[in-house]
Amino acid sequence: MSSPEGTRPDVWDEVAEIATRLEANPDPKDVRRAAAALKEAIAEARRAEATLRQKEEREREELVAAFVAERRWLRAVIERSPVGIVLCQIEGGFRIETNPRAEELLGTPLRTTDDINVLLERMRMPDGGPIPLEELSMSQALKGATVTGRELLIQREDGRRIPVLVSASPIRDERGQILGAVATYEDITELRQLERLREEWTSVVAHDLRHPLTTIMTVAGMLSRKLDEPARSKLQRIVTSSTRLARMIDDLLDISRLEARRLEIVCAPTDLRALLDGAVEHVVEEGRQISVEVRGEIPPLFIDPQRIEQVVENLLSNALKYGAPGTPIDIAAERRGDEVVVAVQNEGPGIPPEDVPGLFARFQRGKTGSTSIKGLGLGLYVSKGLIEAHGGRIWVESEPCKTTTFFFSLPLARDQREA
Repeated sequence: MSSPEGTRPDVWDEVAEIATRLEANPDPKDVRRAAAALKEAIAEARRAEATLRQKEEREREELVAAFVAERRWLRAVIERSPVGIVLCQIEGGFRIETNPRAEELLGTPLRTTDDINVLLERMRMPDGGPIPLEELSMSQALKGATVTGRELLIQREDGRRIPVLVSASPIRDERGQILGAVATYEDITELRQLERLREEWTSVVAHDLRHPLTTIMTVAGMLSRKLDEPARSKLQRIVTSSTRLARMIDDLLDISRLEARRLEIVCAPTDLRALLDGAVEHVVEEGRQISVEVRGEIPPLFIDPQRIEQVVENLLSNALKYGAPGTPIDIAAERRGDEVVVAVQNEGPGIPPEDVPGLFARFQRGKTGSTSIKGLGLGLYVSKGLIEAHGGRIWVESEPCKTTTFFFSLPLARDQREA
């Protein structure tokens, strides 16, 4: 016989021994002894049970206290968070809660089912346009999607517009069932003001640099027509360097506009073949063969011809800088499904695989054994922004010591896709 937890094993052993003797030879003395031992065992069992209950009660109180403290801490974190937080619960009935920062940003608290419409009224696209209910970050999170760093506007009743970064994610139980969602709203007004100041500063500096630069280029051009050959070649170096500096200024301005999302794209129907031929004429280099091939039929593209020509010139300039001297450069364009893909290929040392991920970042320069390559490392970064502004993509494929090919795609118009 096993003894209950918390009682002495010898008590129950004694009871078992007396019971065995009574079965073989009943004796009144053994009955009395068995009754006394059983009474003592029962008393010990009751004491052990009371001790166990006390222990369980203390543990339960400690767990409840820990849970309350953790809940209080979590509530304090949410209430005092510098970021607006909106919680949406769907289990047991639809309910919305907001922390004070969210109420401050939205201009009102959210509590009931109808308040989802208030949230929908307050949120706006970056351009100020309305957001459909199904595209609301909270709605997407309730369907299981995760939204990270989405830039939107809050349109308050008092007319104030607050730019915010919105992130949202679903809340799931241990089985993966969605219980609700949480969304955060971070005010980025100061960041936008800093961007605006930076853009204004860049524009002012670029304007102030362009004026004396234009004067230098104009005077150098006039003098080169009047002087003899030795002096003319030196003046040509001035013109070439001034042209390079003007291009750097343009790149800096484009970066400022791209990052402020203020780059103007003026689209028009464009013959891609004519655009590629024109770009080649602008970057010709003696002793380098540049071929252009258009494979298949490509309809006129609805693009900004000047900006796409700028991209092609950047890629050609890159190929001239980093390609092996005297080797040809090949440009090819073809339609692939609902887009047109342009490739610029050169022969040379190639790009190490570890350098590819950061190739389109700002101020990144390709590694080469030559130290004579000039530039700020902005061409690819600007090209990426221009292509993405057209709804396309840009990437590179490189085989070390063989070829390097830069690709970019441009989407076809909707009616062209169906043709």
